[in-house]
Amino acid sequence: MCIVFVALAIGGAAWMAVMATFNSATQSSSPPWVRSRAVALHTLSALGSFAIGSAFWGAVSGIAGLAIALSMAASRHGWRCVLARWLPLRMGASQEVTPVALWNDLLIKNQPLPGDGPVSVEICYCIRAGEADEFLNAVTQLRASRRRDGATLWRVYRDLGDPSRYIERFIVSSWAEYLHQRARATLADQEAEARIRVFLREGETVTTQALHRRALKRPIGAWLAKPPMPAPPPAGEGRRVGRRPPSRPPIVIPECARSYAFGNHGIKSWKARASFADHP
Repeated sequence: MCIVFVALAIGGAAWMAVMATFNSATQSSSPPWVRSRAVALHTLSALGSFAIGSAFWGAVSGIAGLAIALSMAASRHGWRCVLARWLPLRMGASQEVTPVALWNDLLIKNQPLPGDGPVSVEICYCIRAGEADEFLNAVTQLRASRRRDGATLWRVYRDLGDPSRYIERFIVSSWAEYLHQRARATLADQEAEARIRVFLREGETVTTQALHRRALKRPIGAWLAKPPMPAPPPAGEGRRVGRRPPSRPPIVIPECARSYAFGNHGIKSWKARASFADHP
């Protein structure tokens, strides 16, 4: 009986140490802006597993017996010890959760409302010739951090007029979410951006442009109005079969619009946007 009590005491102490380690790992691996949410999800998953596991093993013991249920539970714990060698618990590095100041300040001519959006952010890099592959490998490392901080779409484009000019473009749902994304930058993100700046040409800097989609204002009930009917042709003039319609005037693209090639090579996408400064 004494051996059983000692074993239960050791097992309880080990379980408390495991839960304390999990809590420490959760808090140390989460940045400040999402730490409380991460701890809440960890608590929910731990307590939820207690409830689900109790119901499951109670049903197993009711069907197969208590001895078989305890043996199955012990064997599962043994397999978890083996899996821990390939899936170790990662505590998280300090640079991944340490907030830092951004490289440059945000200069906006016309401040939008917090709910305006979506917002397209374009970051321009002018790199040295012959280092495109290394640059693309480095800039791809930013994809996870951009999407973690709120970006819904992330792409890399190449300027058709200047092959050494690359555009990192991502979409944020609103202007307030973009400001939050800038405040969530960590030391690890800054180190990743520093590795990208190594590929810049001498004298070049990284430029950032925020683009905002503005909806057209239509009067109330305009969608109910029917388009005007075209005027009938004059008397004696019918529509001839095979007559070509008049040519349309050429479409003029403003200077603020640019076309980029999606990916490493080839034209697969065309984008045109207007910045805040172009359209107040």
